[in-house]
Parts: sequence; C-alpha cells; structure tokens
Amino acid sequence: MKSKLKKYVSHTANLIYISCGLFLIQDLLFSQSIPGFQYFTLHKNGDIYAGSTQGIFLSTDGGLNFHIFALDTLDIESIVFNEQGGIFASTYSDYGVFKSTDNGINWVQSGLLNQYAINDLIIDTSGVILAASHSDYVWYSGDNGFSWSRSNTANVANRVYMFVKDMNQYILAAHGGGVSRSTDGGINWSFLSGTEGYTFSVAVFNQNIFVGRTSSQGIIRSTDNGTSWVHSDSGFPANTTLSLLATGDTVFAGTFGGGVFQSTNNGDSWTLSGLDSMRVYSLHKGNNGYIFAGVDDGIFYSSNQGASWQRVNSITSTKEELQQTVMHHELWQNYPNPFNPVTTISFSLPTRNFVSLKVYDQLGNIVAVLANDIKDAGKHSVYFNAMNLSSGIYVYMLSSGKFIDSGKMVLLK
Repeated sequence: MKSKLKKYVSHTANLIYISCGLFLIQDLLFSQSIPGFQYFTLHKNGDIYAGSTQGIFLSTDGGLNFHIFALDTLDIESIVFNEQGGIFASTYSDYGVFKSTDNGINWVQSGLLNQYAINDLIIDTSGVILAASHSDYVWYSGDNGFSWSRSNTANVANRVYMFVKDMNQYILAAHGGGVSRSTDGGINWSFLSGTEGYTFSVAVFNQNIFVGRTSSQGIIRSTDNGTSWVHSDSGFPANTTLSLLATGDTVFAGTFGGGVFQSTNNGDSWTLSGLDSMRVYSLHKGNNGYIFAGVDDGIFYSSNQGASWQRVNSITSTKEELQQTVMHHELWQNYPNPFNPVTTISFSLPTRNFVSLKVYDQLGNIVAVLANDIKDAGKHSVYFNAMNLSSGIYVYMLSSGKFIDSGKMVLLK
C-alpha cells in the first residue's frame, strides 16, 4: 500500500501509474485486503463514514463494523454532506471531487481535476463548499460543485491540508505556512499571527484552538480563539502531528509513526495513549463516545477515553467478495457515459491472464492503451482521463485469451 505520508510530506506513492502520451491510467485492483483510513465524518443520523485508500466505508452500528459504501476504486481524502442530501468526496491522484445526489448510489465527477489531491472539504454556514488543494490553495463552490473559483491567495500557502470551524463558525485552514481564517465563506483569508510553521492539523473546542505541526515545531494552543498562542507540547515527542481531536479537557493527537498521545489537562502535558509506532492519520469521536483512529491498515477504537485501543470488529470490502465469485469474463459499460473528461471502465477475469484494453477513435486509431499486462482474477476498474481529446464517440476494446469485447463511450465537452 502506498504510504499516506504522500498527503503530508512527500509526493511519492507505491501504486504503479502508466503514462500513455497525455493520458493517465491507474489500475485500481488492490491486492491488500485492509485499506488505510484517513478521514471520518459523522452523518446527522449517527452513521459514521470513513474515507480510505479503497473508497468510502460506512458503519451503522456506532463504529464496530464497517463495510464498503461507494467509490471503491478511489483514494478518498474527505467526505461532506450538504443540507439538500448531497454527498461530496474529495480524492487523491488528480481525480478531484465526486458528488452523489441519490444517497451514494450514483456518483459524478464534480470538478477540480489535476490538483494532485484535494485534501479536505468543508461546507460553511451559507452552503458554500470549500476545497483544500494540495498544490493550488483554496477553491470554493457556491452552486453545489458545478463550478469552482479559487480563493484570494493572500495569507494562505499553496498547500492546504484541512479545514475546521472555530467557535464562531468561521473557517480555519491549516496549510504549509500556518493557520488562516476566513469570515466570508472562503473568498478571503487572514493569517493568524503566531501560527507560523508547516501545519497539518487543527482542533477546536470552545475558545481553545490546538495546532499540530511538523516534528520540530510541536503543538501550539490558543485559549482566546486565535488571538495569542503558547507552546502546548510538554511530554509530546519530536514527531509530526497528523491529526488532533479536542473533547473538552481531553485532547488526542495522532502522530506520524508514534501512535496516539493524550492530554487530560487541556494540552499542558501529554502522555502516550496507545497504538505505538503507528501512523495515525485521523481521529474521530462517535455519538457513543468512542474514539476512532485511522491508520495504515484499518481502524482502531477506544471505548475508555484512550486507556486502551482495539481493532474494529470487521472491515468488509465488496471488492474482495466480487473477486471470489467471478466466474467468467465481463466488460461493463463505462460510467459515467457520456463523460467529461474522466470515466471508469470495469472488467472481470475468471483467471489470471494477459489483458489488453485499448481506446480507439472513430477512424480506428489507438488513442490510449489502458492495460497491456498480466492481471489477477477478479474485478478491475481503470480510470480514463480524456481531457486532451475532442468531443466524440470512442470505442474501448478488451481482449484476454480468447475473450474479446468492446463498448462505446461518448466524450461530451
């Protein structure tokens, strides 16, 4: 599995990408059974949604069991819900934002392609959606993701990691230069003096704001909603803080390779809570009071305020079940279709075999090679980005052994 350090420090990943001219193709059959988890969010009905390296997972029993919910071929960085019932998910690897308006049954690409990663999403009190770009500042949409505009870049570094709301419901952004605040829905930002430093995580409880930074800079705290700051890292290791969770006087910090640390005195001092040596990318408190931690190979929870940790009972992936039940070759219709400019082509193999998957224009010219190698049995999905092609009808053809099939797709710009 690729290291989730890619989100915070490096642009290096362990997945294999194939460059074919101007096209980027990614084989999305994961061999690992348990994904890494980097995001949790709580729906108003109490369900917990988790973003992972293999899609969105859902728990309907307070976080004891999770099952795949949607977008199982994507690396999900964040998930938000609007008041109209829409679900938005941001992704890693240039695929931007996806949107569903039917409770996650169907999804469409909703902009912000080729941003390397959209690290976080948040919706402000007026319904504006903000997106944290890993390479291009902050973007916002006032029309439910149909169009996006870039915020004023003053007072925000180009690499933005996360958002959170302060006690006044204004938006705070953690970025490569520190923390900034927007009071106008993300259009303009003011820098919070005293937060200078590479910042990955922010947590808010009443007027208390905790800021987690790189290993040499530690954790700082404000008790007056960001007016002044003091160091708050006595007993905290020289380790990068990837995630923070403030729940009253108890504060949890997830580190890069050092597990979870805990403070029971509002950040004055810290002790190791558990998950030693693990990289803890996300922390979340459920309605039942449990604390959840997302790590490289699954989810842990604590039912006793961090005194002990254990793995959730189960993480069930439909992808694995499909791999076990594939009995014959099959090539599915691409989705969405028509598309602009990204679509997914899925196929299944009953046995390990050589696979060729190519895209042709109406003149019979090959415009992209999506697969040309040996693949394992199971279901595979490939993303095809045709941003540099003209509108029109294209044919994709799959051949594997004696099996040959094709489908038509419409690029509509």
